[in-house]
Amino acid sequence: MFGDTTSYYPVNSNIPVDAPIGILSDQELFGLAMSIGGNWKSLATTLLFSEYEIGRIERQHLPEQHCFAMLLNWRYTCIKMIRVNDSVLTLANALESHGHLNLANYVLDKYQRDLYCA
Repeated sequence: MFGDTTSYYPVNSNIPVDAPIGILSDQELFGLAMSIGGNWKSLATTLLFSEYEIGRIERQHLPEQHCFAMLLNWRYTCIKMIRVNDSVLTLANALESHGHLNLANYVLDKYQRDLYCA
């Protein structure tokens, strides 16, 4: 169930997008999920998850997996719809608006370091 797939397909496109690396990788999102913990539902709402989608995550995953599953679902949708840098900014802004300033700064710093090293 979890794990980076080899590629994603943007909406209305048959050209695959590579699996995410850097701050949007599974490993990084797992670390963020562990730091966010049980306060994931309000973050999910800020990231535009519906009540139905939140309920589906709760039904399909163990409680300790809810936040990680939500972040994976969010990333999957974002990668199909918007550019990576916009996805990173969306995540950082959502984290900051929920009082996770340190995580928001980490997301932005990691993204900038990855760009600099690329």
